[in-house]
Amino acid sequence: MRIIMGFLALSLALWLAGCAPAAAPQALPVASKLYVVNEDSDSISVVDTATSLVVATLQPGRRPQGIATSPDGKSLFVTLGDENQVAVLDTTTNKIAATMAAGKDPQAIAVTGDGRRAYVTNYESNDVTVLDLESRKPLAAIQVGTNPQAIAVSANGAMVYAVNLRSNSVTAIDSATGKVKSTLPAGEGPYGIALTADGKYAYVGGHGSAGGMSGMKGMDGTGNKEAMQKAGPNKDVRVIDLEAKQIAATITCGVMPVAIALAADGKAYVVNHGSNEVSVVDTASRKVVATIPVGKNPYGVVISKDGRHVYVSNRDSNEVSVIDSNSLKVVAGIPVGQGPRGLALK
Repeated sequence: MRIIMGFLALSLALWLAGCAPAAAPQALPVASKLYVVNEDSDSISVVDTATSLVVATLQPGRRPQGIATSPDGKSLFVTLGDENQVAVLDTTTNKIAATMAAGKDPQAIAVTGDGRRAYVTNYESNDVTVLDLESRKPLAAIQVGTNPQAIAVSANGAMVYAVNLRSNSVTAIDSATGKVKSTLPAGEGPYGIALTADGKYAYVGGHGSAGGMSGMKGMDGTGNKEAMQKAGPNKDVRVIDLEAKQIAATITCGVMPVAIALAADGKAYVVNHGSNEVSVVDTASRKVVATIPVGKNPYGVVISKDGRHVYVSNRDSNEVSVIDSNSLKVVAGIPVGQGPRGLALK
């Protein structure tokens, strides 16, 4: 009798287990794509960040420069320096969906958080093109300083900041009116820019004096390095107080800090084009806490959405360095196209 009862109990338990709902599958991390603009090969390398492998190569047009993704990740915007326009690529099909007119020699591009507007710096026409991303048409051209390079939009979308290489300034634009609100000092030869999340400060790097950039062709990062060394290229990142409209601090990094990315943990990653390294800055103390060797003539930088990795494009070694943000060491090098510069993540 005990054997029969035990058998029945076991059968009942197995039956109940079979009827119970299956456990929910464990959520997998969302795959991410890194888009790398290769200026010299007129291409974009699409990298699967999970494997660090190039999975596609796109052809956006002639001399691609700056790059940005839409907030929903469905569109990719690429400035084309030799075509005076911005290509819109569908990230699902990897095909060009549209083109938008810009100014002469468009460089950097920044998209607002709501995905409705984009702002493009035009190196030769000394202005910023405002693009309506819904109609995919230009709305306005705003005159700024001489040879605008980098551009950034504040987190709340209220302000736009254009970095003017030759006039040593940053132009602050009111996005609601499309008017220049103020012109801020930025030191000699300012280049890259990154804004703090609270919108109070801008971190601005730079090449240095005009003499220090002799032999350079626009933003392409090539030129007479001996002339640059004789002129004493810049090593400072300037921290601009956007309310006081003045430089609040300078942070000495490597040679020619041209790009900056701010991480959520309070670190700033500064790409030093002339010394082939990345300076890691503690933004609380405003001091360099680490220096990371990367490839030859690094140019662009972007931080992964989870903050675990930092990607740096190296123009003259045709690769992207992958930095582990915990160990602050390079953990991989990804071969891409020729002359990589701008970076964007989906």
